[in-house]
Amino acid sequence: MDMDIISKLSKRERLFLYTVIFFVSFAFLDRLVIRPVESKFKQLNDEILIQRKLLGKNLRNLAQKEAVLREYKKFETYSKTSSSDEEEMAKFLREIERYASRCAVYIVDIKPQPVMNIDFYKKCVVEIEAEAGMEALIKFIYQIESSNKLLKVERLQLTSAKTTPSTIKANAVITKTLIP
Repeated sequence: MDMDIISKLSKRERLFLYTVIFFVSFAFLDRLVIRPVESKFKQLNDEILIQRKLLGKNLRNLAQKEAVLREYKKFETYSKTSSSDEEEMAKFLREIERYASRCAVYIVDIKPQPVMNIDFYKKCVVEIEAEAGMEALIKFIYQIESSNKLLKVERLQLTSAKTTPSTIKANAVITKTLIP
């Protein structure tokens, strides 16, 4: 019956019908097969590009491994903290007292604070009140700042002592960074 309808059409109409069927079939094929496959290929190519970039970055990092290890050796002394927080704080207090005695700085009061856990490191904090001459205080601060133990003077307040004008009273917050 369908053939009867097609056979009744003129040659031009049949050509038009076949053309329409061809384009409709191609559209369905495009929507159902070609575009999903093309989309999947594009997605896979994007993933390959990302993985290639990551691989390149990782290869660069691997190439720098020896240089990083050499640099790490330089700073390895900073990360030798195998003792407890209390022991580290005691070492820190001894270091401050040793620097103070070397520089002729008299420590009036010393207040250790609890050890703070910050991300991947710990921080020991000590508040001190000290008295000395200006030259001795400068030497004391310099020795703390130039220490290879990651010490830092976070805050410093200087006032003149009321008893003797050549004596300076210093209130300071000194920190030590511990890298486990």
